[in-house]
Amino acid sequence: MPIAKLLKENPLIPVVSADTLEEANDIIKKVKEKGLNIVEFTLRTPNSFDVIRQVIRSNHDLIIGVGTITTFEQFRKAMYLEADFYVSPGSSHDLLDFAREHNLKYLPGAITPFEIMTAMSYGFKTVKFFPAEAFGGVKVLKNYKFVFADVKFCATGGVNSQNQQEYLDLENVIAIGSSSLI
Repeated sequence: MPIAKLLKENPLIPVVSADTLEEANDIIKKVKEKGLNIVEFTLRTPNSFDVIRQVIRSNHDLIIGVGTITTFEQFRKAMYLEADFYVSPGSSHDLLDFAREHNLKYLPGAITPFEIMTAMSYGFKTVKFFPAEAFGGVKVLKNYKFVFADVKFCATGGVNSQNQQEYLDLENVIAIGSSSLI
């Protein structure tokens, strides 16, 4: 399933960090209690890779992504976790190349026209818009609808329960990611 379809079917993505399996299991319980079946675990703690590996092995009923991938080495290592999707806050040629070469469900970060066009040149038409609120959020995305008609965005960074519907109401926003979802 392409990343756009996955996000369209799961537009609310909890973005979380866990340093222990116990923390991760508590998060998963909350995700399921909210009726969600998708979660993005970020690489922000010392034990992220080990925790995510265990989570993926024991939660086959959840769509699990690996986020905050900032280097090629992290992406290579994350690929072996066999997650359902991969996310980075920005993008680089080596990350875009790697995702395309391995046919991975990858959500590259792209916020400026240059970054969006670079992602498009690699064949990515669904991107992470991060940090959304700090870079103009809904106002900017409304303008991008006319310039980047074929691009869909997953808005994260400052998206919360007070503003998430504003984002989801935009035609070019396919999903939102937020730690406030759980």
